[in-house]
Amino acid sequence: MRTTITAWSSPTRLKLIHPFTDGNGRVGRALLNFILERVGYPTLYLGLPQHREYLDAIAPADDGDFGPIVKMLSSTYTGQHKEIARAMRVAKGSRKSDGVGSLMKEFLRMKKGVVEKSSDSRS
Repeated sequence: MRTTITAWSSPTRLKLIHPFTDGNGRVGRALLNFILERVGYPTLYLGLPQHREYLDAIAPADDGDFGPIVKMLSSTYTGQHKEIARAMRVAKGSRKSDGVGSLMKEFLRMKKGVVEKSSDSRS
């Protein structure tokens, strides 16, 4: 849980520091996905449909209120990955709804296979 709160708040914290003249939002969102990937979670996609909601949610952080951005990012993430889990179950022919936990296991299994194939091709 602590890792996801860190991930959800990372774009906002970078925005507040504002280390670059341009691209702070993109770097912040890349940092968010780096943190998620680093601890073994699938990444989050924030596209044009989420842009206005993202900007509205990140604005209160200027006054120290991280709640809206944490809520927006976590609900977007959960929504995206529930759909992926559902699609994976349909592709496998399973109707059982075992949630995001099974998605995580499948993601890690697939990631391990990709890493192993990458290692084999270098040998």
